[in-house]
Amino acid sequence: MTAAPSVSSTSTANNTPLRKSKQAHQQTHQQAHQQTHQQSQQQRQQVHQSKSQQPQSQKQKLQHLEKLEKLTHQRLAKHQQQMLAQQQMLAQQLQQKQQQQQQQQQQQQQQQQQQQQKQQVVTTQFIIESAQGMIQNNQVYGLQQIHSVTPLRQAAQQQQVVNIRRSSTGQSLQKQPQQVIQSRQQVVQSQQAAIQPRSQQQVVQSQQQQQIGQSQQQVLNIRRPSIGQSLQKQSKQQAIQPQPQIQQQQQVVQSQQQQTLNTRRSSTGQSLQKQPQQQQQIVQSHQQHVSQQQAAQQVVQQQVARQQAVQQVVQQQIARQQAVQQVVQQQVARQQAEQQVARQQAEQQVARQQAVQQVVQQQVARQQAVQQQVTQQVILHQAAQKQNVQQQQQSNNNITT
Repeated sequence: MTAAPSVSSTSTANNTPLRKSKQAHQQTHQQAHQQTHQQSQQQRQQVHQSKSQQPQSQKQKLQHLEKLEKLTHQRLAKHQQQMLAQQQMLAQQLQQKQQQQQQQQQQQQQQQQQQQQKQQVVTTQFIIESAQGMIQNNQVYGLQQIHSVTPLRQAAQQQQVVNIRRSSTGQSLQKQPQQVIQSRQQVVQSQQAAIQPRSQQQVVQSQQQQQIGQSQQQVLNIRRPSIGQSLQKQSKQQAIQPQPQIQQQQQVVQSQQQQTLNTRRSSTGQSLQKQPQQQQQIVQSHQQHVSQQQAAQQVVQQQVARQQAVQQVVQQQIARQQAVQQVVQQQVARQQAEQQVARQQAEQQVARQQAVQQVVQQQVARQQAVQQQVTQQVILHQAAQKQNVQQQQQSNNNITT
């Protein structure tokens, strides 16, 4: 600005209103210039402050977002690790339960096999014992029949020989009663021996003794001079004869036996007290045989009772096995239910994790959108500041001109 030219005192008095107007104009111009200068400085300061503050705020926001992202990633990683650890624990528990179930099943199978083996052993033992008992009973019964039949046949043959000898010789009957008594004693002894159980060696010995006695008797009969004939031929002839003649001979033999008894009574005068005793002995032997049969029946009944007891024990064991199987099935069902619950929990946890991940992703997307908005606002603010600066510069240039 140029200073106004000096004027004379005469002219100053006349130009006072112009001077005042100029001064006022200058003052207003200066005030406006100062205001504009102050405004421009303030704007520059604000722009500078905003420039200096905006990067800091952006940096803070970015740092905050990065921290949030890091925290979310860390949380997700921890959560995934926890879920993996839980899944591994559940898998191990399931494996352990399956192994326990397999072990229990193996133990049950072993127990069943052992029980089956025991049952087989018991049944085989019982079958063997029963078979042995039947064999022994059959052997004893057969030996008894043999011992009861053979002595009677031998006695009948001896009696026939004695009767033939009597008819051919006509000797006295004093010696014959003794032979008859001996034959009867032999019959009674053979019956008693048949009732009692005997071994094969005893049977062979008795047969040998009977054969020896028969041979001795035959030798004695042949030695007698009055007979003159061998008794072997007679026995052959008798065997050739037909059955009716044999029956007639038997009747004759019975009558002769009765006669010999009567003659023995008359000749000897002996009492017949021995015969009741022999009969009593026969009855006693029969009673002993019956008692032996009863004892055998009792043994069989005891064996049957043992079988029934064994069957009851086996049935109880089967019931116990079934109860154990039911318990195992219940345990398996419980384990399966627990496994289902654990799977459901794992699935729920996975769904929760996915929901959390979705929420985190949404938050990250929101943060990114906020960042984009902030950056857009910063860019717009910077453009507005540039426009303001340009306008101020233009106004300043206009004012200076």
